Amino acid sequence: MSRATISIPAINFFRQHRRRLASLQKQDKLIFWISLGIFLVVGAITTGLVVYAFNQARQSQQLQQKDEQATKALKGMVEQEAQYLVFSARLKSLGEIWPQRGSQQRTLYFLAQLALPGVEFQTVTFEQGTRTLQFSVSTGDYFMFEEFINHLRQPDISQQITGFTMKSVTRTDEGKYRMEVSLQLKAEV
Repeated sequence: MSRATISIPAINFFRQHRRRLASLQKQDKLIFWISLGIFLVVGAITTGLVVYAFNQARQSQQLQQKDEQATKALKGMVEQEAQYLVFSARLKSLGEIWPQRGSQQRTLYFLAQLALPGVEFQTVTFEQGTRTLQFSVSTGDYFMFEEFINHLRQPDISQQITGFTMKSVTRTDEGKYRMEVSLQLKAEV
């Protein structure tokens, strides 16, 4: 019978096993440190991205709030501008009306200077552009007409006019005398 021989690869198989384990442990440590490095880099990048996104969201919110504040301020300014435009339009209108009103008041003052007892003014018209004053006077006494005409020729009155014309002296059915007068006022009146 032949004996079967069992081949033993190595007598000291523990040593080889330990070497292989040591080599595997080195590989595992290397893989661990590489994995840990990759994990830390990925974690740092992720953290950086999260912080960046949060910062961008905060800045965006701040910009949006500033934009809303500016919009509200502009809307308030639009209302103020509209009020200013209305106010300036009123001032412009008053500026245009005031000289006419002042001229009309001076004309009324001039007519008050012309007034005599017993003389009545009728149909008074004043044309602003040419400063022409037209009116009719009536009285029950012809001598009041003469006094009125003399009054028109007085120096304090004649200084205020450039000239006057009288036309159509008539007597009405009621016995009153009526006369149409047209005169042009000087600029300072």
